[in-house]
Amino acid sequence: MSESMNQQILLKSYPTGEPKESDFAVVETAIPEPGEGEILDRTIYLSLDPYMRGRMSDRASYEEDRRRREQIDTKNNADSLVYQSEKQLEDLDGQVSDADKERAVSLIGDLRSAIGQENYDQMRSLTTDLKQALMQIGSAVYAKAGADASNPHPASPPSGNSEEDVIDADFVP
Repeated sequence: MSESMNQQILLKSYPTGEPKESDFAVVETAIPEPGEGEILDRTIYLSLDPYMRGRMSDRASYEEDRRRREQIDTKNNADSLVYQSEKQLEDLDGQVSDADKERAVSLIGDLRSAIGQENYDQMRSLTTDLKQALMQIGSAVYAKAGADASNPHPASPPSGNSEEDVIDADFVP
């Protein structure tokens, strides 16, 4: 091969099974002169990696697989959130306002419906809305618990003699 010739290895046909020499074509072409602002690069070594196997098929790309994976993840996340939300509402029974509970239950029902219909855009939107509703519920419950804990005057007086209820102890780390 002369200095002014370029050797190219082209994909002649899509391999079935293991790639064979007959799936490729070796051609020599003239090396083009670089234009203004361009450079000429010489490739000495070329790697053919397993990743490239997907590129040697008649499919356009991995986009279809990526999109399907995203849909599966969206559906799994939505389903998991439905379960966690129902469990959280059950655990906080009596501590959540009726309005907050009704909103969360409504969003859970809508999300279940979106899962059943495989409406991925609606699943993403409702997942965000339900997470926000649950954070609002959590904030309200913790704020109420914090207010109850900081109340210096409990609703009922302590039982027994206050002298007998005191235990003197030393804390040693």
